[in-house]
Amino acid sequence: MAPRNLSDIKLFPLADISRPPQAHSDGHRPGDFVPKLTLPVRLALLLAGTMLPLIVFAVGIVFHNYQRDRQAATQRVLETARSVRLLLDAEMQRMTGGLQVLALTNSLRNSDFGNFRRVAAGFLDQYGKDGVILVADREGGMHSPR
Repeated sequence: MAPRNLSDIKLFPLADISRPPQAHSDGHRPGDFVPKLTLPVRLALLLAGTMLPLIVFAVGIVFHNYQRDRQAATQRVLETARSVRLLLDAEMQRMTGGLQVLALTNSLRNSDFGNFRRVAAGFLDQYGKDGVILVADREGGMHSPR
């Protein structure tokens, strides 16, 4: 709001320049110059002021990428463990199914172990030469098809 007449304008008294300025509590008088820092100190402060935020930002990015890569590696390990578990489960079911079929053969029911030995050898050939099937007859005798 603009003043309507000259009496509304407040004038502030000018400083008395005839008296010397009073010293502040720190010992400096108003108008005294503060000593400037040397050029190497100012350059070091400028360098620290510009590089420190960049370094902090770069460390933050590296740490974030580390966490993301670690989480991805953990996920890959879990997926590998799941797939191995599923593969082993399927293989065990296949083997169990094969053994159940062997258990239902007529030669085993009739205690014809010579014929059963031939059928069981065909089953064991799928799993390599180290496989063994032990069969107990009703009298407690143990028979191995190989």
